[in-house]
Amino acid sequence: MRRPNGNPTYALVEVIVTDPVGFDEYVKGHAVTLARYGGTFPVATNRCEVIEGEWRPAILVVRQWPDAAAFHASYGSLEYRPWKEVRHRVASANIVLAEGITNPTGS
Repeated sequence: MRRPNGNPTYALVEVIVTDPVGFDEYVKGHAVTLARYGGTFPVATNRCEVIEGEWRPAILVVRQWPDAAAFHASYGSLEYRPWKEVRHRVASANIVLAEGITNPTGS
């Protein structure tokens, strides 16, 4: 999915926290790295209403990036590496990267 087309890209993250104190440290600490690469948190919640299907995330996070290249640059960066290690110790996650569309109506 590393197409540099300039479309916004979203990381949809289901988080299963095993150490709440450590996870709070991760959230606070990695925010600087996220911002450095143009990422934002439009959604971070433990209140999800299932409308259809079986997916019931305990915590759902949506991160928005300018494009897929920005996500990959951040995720693979030296700045994020220690925070990724913290996250791996205190939580597990399912992460899906989805490319957005810049003009959904075509006009």
